[in-house]
Amino acid sequence: MSKADLFERRRRVMMPCYGHFYGSEPLELVRGRGTRVWDAAGKEYFDFFTGVAVNSLGHCHPEVVEAVARQLETLQHTTTLYLHESVVGLAETLARLAPTGLSRVFFCADGSGANEGALLAASAATGRRNFIAFDRGLHGRTALTMEVTGIGFWKNDSFPMARAHHVPTPMDEEGAEESLGAVERLLNSPAGEEIAAFIAEPILGNGGIVVPPHGYFRRLKALLRAHGVLLIADEVQTGFCRTGAWFGMQRHGVSPDLMSCAKALGNGLPVAVWLATEEVAAAYTRPAASTFGGNLAAMAAAATVVGIMERDGLAHIAEVRGSRFRALLAGALSGFGEVAEVRGMGMMIGVEIGGPGNAAMADCDRVLCALRDRGILAGKTGPGRNVLTFLPPLTATEEEIGFAAEATREAFAATRGSSARC
Repeated sequence: MSKADLFERRRRVMMPCYGHFYGSEPLELVRGRGTRVWDAAGKEYFDFFTGVAVNSLGHCHPEVVEAVARQLETLQHTTTLYLHESVVGLAETLARLAPTGLSRVFFCADGSGANEGALLAASAATGRRNFIAFDRGLHGRTALTMEVTGIGFWKNDSFPMARAHHVPTPMDEEGAEESLGAVERLLNSPAGEEIAAFIAEPILGNGGIVVPPHGYFRRLKALLRAHGVLLIADEVQTGFCRTGAWFGMQRHGVSPDLMSCAKALGNGLPVAVWLATEEVAAAYTRPAASTFGGNLAAMAAAATVVGIMERDGLAHIAEVRGSRFRALLAGALSGFGEVAEVRGMGMMIGVEIGGPGNAAMADCDRVLCALRDRGILAGKTGPGRNVLTFLPPLTATEEEIGFAAEATREAFAATRGSSARC
């Protein structure tokens, strides 16, 4: 079957909300191994987007495949209504690795569910119902997580519940002061009495790979604590070594009151988790469960993923190679005036393309397509969809990141001044 026929079948049967990269020429990927994937025509690509930070160990990691296959042959699924050592063992491991104080664990199946659970737990613990979030944050697709999401592009709820207040994202030191000032004014207003928690990504992923300035989260945590407001770290994208630490908030020197994780934990299998302090967990006692939270195949994958990351020191590798990748990109793109900034932390990197909104977005699309033609799959993020985004496997080699940096330079050069549609 041709790709055009498959695309038409998808158009007829799937919801119209689904999007895809590469304009009228979406990729049909059929196979993956390590850092590489292949399309239906046999063309090979380096996957430097990894399903939006999911395949951190690369595709079809043999140890993960073996662990899942072994579990599938033994017992595929129960629920947390029954005991199983793998569920308890993974919970113990996550509590050990998590920021200080996060000792209670709840398993679910995706990042939206993890954030939803953390938000509900914060309300239960504080007796309050409203939240604060960044205006460039993305936290999920359920009603409540969409409410705290700030990016308009991802908010399609026609009847919002009006339970969230959004404050400016701290893009730089000046922005940090503006953001903290907005939080303080809100907390000191009558509305502040109903704030349960502030939910924040340590690095804003879909917001355009924004790294809040050093010290911001420490000051934020102190401000929140003074008003009895909890801090929820949304580590769905930053968790599990992506930033050069096990969790992004550890790079900021802060321990949150709750934390959500997903994506890289299963390396492609749907598994998510949220964690809380003993104090927060003590208020979360009404019956709750997730049907696929604690799925045994997912537990086998997650335990293997975490074990490999710990054994191979992938947090340190992500920091070293991520710093190298950013430096290579900055050097390769230094002659292109349209590049506003190369930023990020660890293996989470964004290249912001400047210019007026639609023009910058179109330029990003053209570079994305030119990279595809050179065998590199990247992404695009930001409220204006103008930030070229790299989320490579943590296992990517020095040679592979060097190749990607040079391919990016060639892609910018090839599209400079072009008005062609991608």
